[in-house]
Amino acid sequence: MKEWWAKTSEHLFEKHSLSHFSMMGLAAAGVALITTIKEKIARQLDKFKWLRVALLALLLASEVSYQAWTVSAGVWSFDGHMPLHLCAVASLAAVGALLTWNETMTQFAFFTGVVPPLIAVITPEVPYGYRHYRFWKFFLHHMSIPWAALFLAAAQPHAIHVRGALKVYGMLAAYALVIGKGINPLTGANYLYLSQRPNAKTPLDFLGTGKKYIVNLAIAGMGMFLGQLSVWKLLYWTPRKTGACAPVFFHSQKGSATDDLYCVPLKV
Repeated sequence: MKEWWAKTSEHLFEKHSLSHFSMMGLAAAGVALITTIKEKIARQLDKFKWLRVALLALLLASEVSYQAWTVSAGVWSFDGHMPLHLCAVASLAAVGALLTWNETMTQFAFFTGVVPPLIAVITPEVPYGYRHYRFWKFFLHHMSIPWAALFLAAAQPHAIHVRGALKVYGMLAAYALVIGKGINPLTGANYLYLSQRPNAKTPLDFLGTGKKYIVNLAIAGMGMFLGQLSVWKLLYWTPRKTGACAPVFFHSQKGSATDDLYCVPLKV
């Protein structure tokens, strides 16, 4: 246990090792499962509650334990350990959506919390292997983010539409402006990887350098949003064509979620 929670480890992470492939397989299995049972999620109340609590616990435990580890290891710093990277922000949005069923949070979690974390699972930037806490935190956190994002979208399919994608893109652009022009230059951080690309080899390597990198990053972001929206809409094509409605949890006038279900038409 002491070695598992230690500041460093002699057991380094090996990309494409058995442990890495196991984590990629687990991530893919979770995505496939939630996508397959998306209609049942909203209709089967008991399973819905269990999944909600489980995903919420995974997200909170990942972030809280990581902050605790950085403090106990004496490595915490503002420029390296604040939850300001895209995956961390998507995780916080998912937590908020799981607690409140807020549609804007659901939209933000869905459009920012599926592709980036899954890319991180495939091209991880983690120093230590499975004998160290950092390995499990990294993979469990980056798996639970897309699981939660897809779960929220499955529970609230009416919230996933073009207007939602454009709204989230605008929010993300404003956030990136604050990070890129404010927090990163003032602290020497590299949040959102706006100052430089990650050390690990990722698709960001194909976006160039300097201003070209920023422009291509913005274009890639919009492409990701629209592509993801198209895939999701394709999954709901049959209900929309037949005029069916999507069951979602009822929100009272005060904004709290109850256990009652109602139907709303799916938006394009």
